Amino acid sequence: PVPEIALKQTMGDFVIRKKDASAAYQIASLVDDLDYGINTIVRGEDLLGSTAAQLYLAELLGFLHFRREHTYYHHPLLSDGKGGKLSKTVGAASLKAMREAGLPPPGLANFPFARP
Repeated sequence: PVPEIALKQTMGDFVIRKKDASAAYQIASLVDDLDYGINTIVRGEDLLGSTAAQLYLAELLGFLHFRREHTYYHHPLLSDGKGGKLSKTVGAASLKAMREAGLPPPGLANFPFARP
């Protein structure tokens, strides 16, 4: 189930086409999910607004089944030792790096996410 989100208050006006005329995230993600037959969508809770925007766009474009035929999960964000959001742009390790380090899935809880 998708929690009800006040789209206007959460995102306001959002971009669907970038300056270079390519599709922006909201529409590109929706089209990809439809095209590839994705029916389970897992995102961080920071993307609740994006989910709401994509549901709104799906409805406008006539894809009324998109809401009822998909399952959405919004997980809490992983944080560093100081409570900050993990991000590769600030030195956090990627899942790929964890896999390459040979870390089994149960070991993720003890992985040093922040690189020195």
